Amino acid sequence: MRPIEISNDEFTFDFTDSASVRWVHASESSHQESGPHAMEYYIDDETIERRFGHALDALLTDWVDLALACYLADRLATRKPVRLGQSGEHWSRTLNVTLPVRRLYRWTDEIQGSLSRLLSFLSDDSWKFHFVQGESGMRAAESQRFLFSFEHGSPTRVALCSGGLDSFAGAAQTLCDFGIVNPFLFFTKAEMCRHVAVQELGELMPLTFSCDGFPVRAKNRGQCGPCTSCLLWRQAIELAGWSRYDQNGYLNDLVSPTFAGSDNQLHDLRAMNWQAHRIREAVSRANPWEALVSEFIELKKVELDLCRNCKVQPAELQSKLLHLYSQYAAEWGAFSACRHCDVCKRIA
Repeated sequence: MRPIEISNDEFTFDFTDSASVRWVHASESSHQESGPHAMEYYIDDETIERRFGHALDALLTDWVDLALACYLADRLATRKPVRLGQSGEHWSRTLNVTLPVRRLYRWTDEIQGSLSRLLSFLSDDSWKFHFVQGESGMRAAESQRFLFSFEHGSPTRVALCSGGLDSFAGAAQTLCDFGIVNPFLFFTKAEMCRHVAVQELGELMPLTFSCDGFPVRAKNRGQCGPCTSCLLWRQAIELAGWSRYDQNGYLNDLVSPTFAGSDNQLHDLRAMNWQAHRIREAVSRANPWEALVSEFIELKKVELDLCRNCKVQPAELQSKLLHLYSQYAAEWGAFSACRHCDVCKRIA
C-alpha cells in the first residue's frame, strides 16, 4: 500500500468493484491523462464468522465492508503537513466514499449523517458516503453453514483494546468476572451422559473416541479396550443406559462375557477398581473429607483452587466433591467389567 502525496485535501474513493478500490484526488480529476489510482484488496471475515458460529447476515457483512472502506480511505489519503503557525484544520481532509451494500434500504440519510458525524469526531475529517446496491456474489463468510449454532441467550461482550491503561483495567476486570465455567464440574461422566441434551444426540455417541492406545490400526476395532480412557468411556455409557451405542469395536473387549484376559490386559481395570475401593472406604469414615484428602493428597490443592476460582465456601465445596466421589465409586461398582477384579487385591 503506497499512499499518494498531494497538496489538496479532497479524495474520492470508489469500492463498487468488490476486489479493488479506485481513488482520485481533487487536483487530479481535471487531468484527462491522469487516471484514478487502484489497489486490490481481500476481506477475510471468516474469523468473525467462526466467532459467531454462524454465517454472517447481510447487514453485518455491510458493516464489515464499511469498516474496511473507512480504514483504506484513511490510510490511502495522506494528510497535508501542518506548518508552524497553522491551525489543526489545515490537515483535515474531505473523504467521499462510494460503497455497495446488500441492504440499501437500511442505510438511510439519518444513518449516513450519524456515521459521518462519528467519523468526523474521531478523525477531524469530513466524511461523505454514497451507498449503492451491491451486485457481487456472497463471500464464504456469508454462505458457510455450521452444523451447530453457538448462539446463546446472554449478550455478546466486546472489549476494546487501545493498549492504554483503560483497556488494561477493563481486560483485568473481565478476566476476574467471566472466567471459564465448567457446567459438569461436579458430575460423573455417567451423569453427564444422562443429560437431556446428550440423550437427544445419543445416536452420535459411537462417533466419539477415547483411547490411550490410538491409533490401534486394526480393522473394525477402533479402540484398544483395556486402557483407562476406554474403560471410563464404557463405564459411563453402560451406567447411563446407553450400552446399545457401545459399538466402536475393541482389540480386547473386557465387557464381553467370554473375555478372559491376562494380568497385563487387566492391570488398568484392577487399578481403577482399587482406586474406587479406596474412595468408598474414605467416604464411609466419620470424617469423610479428611479421610479422602488423606488418601488423595492432591485434593487439597483442588479444594484451594476451586474455592478461589469458583468463589464457593470450603464447606460447600467439600460437600459437592464428597458427593461426586461417592457417586463415581458407586457407579464403578456397578460396571460389568468389574467381575474381573478382586476388591481385596491392592494395585500399585
